[in-house]
Amino acid sequence: MKPLTEFLASHGNGAGKFALNLMHTANGEDFLSIIETGAIRATPCRVFNNEQISYFFLGRPAYKTEISYDPSHWQLPAVFVFDRNLPHSSTRAFPFDSGAWSDKRFQSAIGRLKRDIFNIGGDPENLDRLIKVFFETETRYSRAQPVAYQKIGDLIGNEISNIAPLALAKLYNHTLNSEIDDRAKIIELQYSVDISLKCKSFKGIICCEEWQRDPIVKLALDKLEIEVKTYPILPLSSSSYYSSIYAIPEQFK
Repeated sequence: MKPLTEFLASHGNGAGKFALNLMHTANGEDFLSIIETGAIRATPCRVFNNEQISYFFLGRPAYKTEISYDPSHWQLPAVFVFDRNLPHSSTRAFPFDSGAWSDKRFQSAIGRLKRDIFNIGGDPENLDRLIKVFFETETRYSRAQPVAYQKIGDLIGNEISNIAPLALAKLYNHTLNSEIDDRAKIIELQYSVDISLKCKSFKGIICCEEWQRDPIVKLALDKLEIEVKTYPILPLSSSSYYSSIYAIPEQFK
């Protein structure tokens, strides 16, 4: 079965480089650990045989932390924002959340295809090719608005054995539900190294405003010399905060 990269090489050239940021989402406990150690650590991943991996999503903080219906500040998400020019090459890149794939959240939409045919690798041009072909613009990509399935079908023509792009287009156009959320329409990048908060690519942090009350946390944030954007604590479940958080990364352009 042909890998997705072959289709992108044929139809995604001339995409240019989209100005999208990388984002790592953490809960409050991990947020404290990251600012204390000064790095997003590569940790053992159950999905990839306990390889040491640090995860990022491109353009949107799509990773969801554990849901709490009455969250305290340490149970709310924090987002670390980097420009995409990290001083390391990604080990893998997928056009969806590989963890959700491993948990078979997408199987009802596209069956049991092998995950690795969708690995678009460490070539950054593949990220732009995928966005150009499946979303056309970075705005549509950031808002999870793919092109129609039929448009990808027209590019395939009669070569219907080229399943990977058709399956991805079907997944991207699937109605969102409890199993298939916006993590089905996002590029995930994996790195086999720790990502330092001292690297030039680090742009800023999004966190709940309550953290700013703590003088130790505030001092640690000030020392990073980056933008810190906050959101208020409201009487909402933790999942409800993402609608506010999603709008903030655009301010880091």
